[in-house]
Amino acid sequence: MPSHSTKLHTSFLLGLASLSVAALVGCQAATTPGAESGAPSASTTQTVTSPSSVPETSTPAASPTPSLATPEAPTSPPAPSSAPATSSAPEPKAEDINGRWCPTPESSDAECVTVALPNATWEGRGITEPIKLVGEEQGTFSYSAEGAPFGVYAPAGVALELPDYYNGGDMPEVERIWNGQTSVLYLRQD
Repeated sequence: MPSHSTKLHTSFLLGLASLSVAALVGCQAATTPGAESGAPSASTTQTVTSPSSVPETSTPAASPTPSLATPEAPTSPPAPSSAPATSSAPEPKAEDINGRWCPTPESSDAECVTVALPNATWEGRGITEPIKLVGEEQGTFSYSAEGAPFGVYAPAGVALELPDYYNGGDMPEVERIWNGQTSVLYLRQD
């Protein structure tokens, strides 16, 4: 008389063999010669593209016999897209800071500035000084003048964390330049 472990082993092998036969029959049905592509079939086999999408059942006879189909490999790589798929707006660039900027009423300075990289000109004083890009972080661009920070340029849609000592609030719907040293938030005017 066979032992209990031998019976389990035999049951396991029979189950594995029946699954293999079912898979082979399904593959044969999926590749039957003479069948037109896309034509309806009388077969009850179900084509499955991923083993994880096969529902688990306790009675294999109660469901159609699944077959594993291998997806066709692409004949050529997809054409590169010229536009980003997630947004139709152009990617912000450091040069976007160019233009005329004026402070908000809550800012400590009432003087507008015009940026034409690599220079910034303060209108009231007529002073022009060079500025340069010193860093990029989380969609913002940091600029420095000689010996002092010029400010952080934030494109529209990018939030700024303004300190408590600034009386105003951020306006993420528009482009801004924030200078924390002078407590000035500039808004684009052109």
